[in-house]
Amino acid sequence: MDSIGIEIAIIVLSDRLMALKSIYSRIVPFYESANRSFTLGLDNVWRKIAARSTSGFPITCMLDICCGTGDMTIEIIQVHQGKIVGVDFSKPMIDKAKRRIPTANATFILSDAEKLPFEDNTFDLVVISFATRNLYNSVDGLKYYLKEFKRVLRRGGLFLNLETTIPQRKIFELLMIVYVKIIVKFLGRLLTGRMRHYGFLSDSMIEFFTAPVLSKILCDIGFKQVQWMLLPPGVSAVHWAWKK
Repeated sequence: MDSIGIEIAIIVLSDRLMALKSIYSRIVPFYESANRSFTLGLDNVWRKIAARSTSGFPITCMLDICCGTGDMTIEIIQVHQGKIVGVDFSKPMIDKAKRRIPTANATFILSDAEKLPFEDNTFDLVVISFATRNLYNSVDGLKYYLKEFKRVLRRGGLFLNLETTIPQRKIFELLMIVYVKIIVKFLGRLLTGRMRHYGFLSDSMIEFFTAPVLSKILCDIGFKQVQWMLLPPGVSAVHWAWKK
C-alpha cells in the first residue's frame, strides 16, 4: 500500500475510533463489570498471566496503551516497582483510572494511540490489552500503530500484547462465534442501548487476526524473538516481542 493509501486507511480508522470513543465513554460506570460478564470472569485471569510473564525482566519504566479504567495497569503495578504511564483516548476512562489507582507511580494521560506523546526509546515495557483489535482496518493500518508502539520502546525493551483470538480448533471457533454474535451483542445492547454501535466491538473479536498471523505482523515491522501463547480456554493470546 502506498503512502496515500495508508493515509486514507488511517482517516477511515480514525472515524471509527471516534464512534468507539463515544461508546467507551458511555459505559464507563460499568466497564469492569461488563468485561467480567463478557468473558465469564476470565479477563482478570488473562491479565494476571500476561503481567506476571514479564516478572523476570529488568523493567522500571512502563506504558499501558489504551489503558481504559486501569485493569491492566493494576496488574503491572503488582509485578513491577517503578513508573507506569497509562494512555487512553477517553477522558471519562482516564478519570476513573486515576480514582482507582491513586499512586504517585502511576500517571494517566489523555492521548490517541496513533501519535503517542513520548520520545523515542522511552519505555522498558509497552503493553496493550484487549484493544489492538480496535486499531486496525487492514494489515497496513495495524502496522502503523504497532510501529508507533515500537518507536517509544527502548532498544532491548519488551512489547506485550494481550488480545482475543479465534481458537485453532474448529469446534471451539464455532462456539466462540455463536457466543459473540448472540450473547455478547445482547449484553452490549443492554449496556449501551445501541446494537449497531456495539456490533463493531463484538464483531472485532472474531474478525481480528489469529495469533500466528499477528506474530508474523510483529516480525514484519522489525520486532525480534516474537513469541505467543494461547491462554485457556484458547480464546485469547499473549504475544511477546522485543525491540532490537
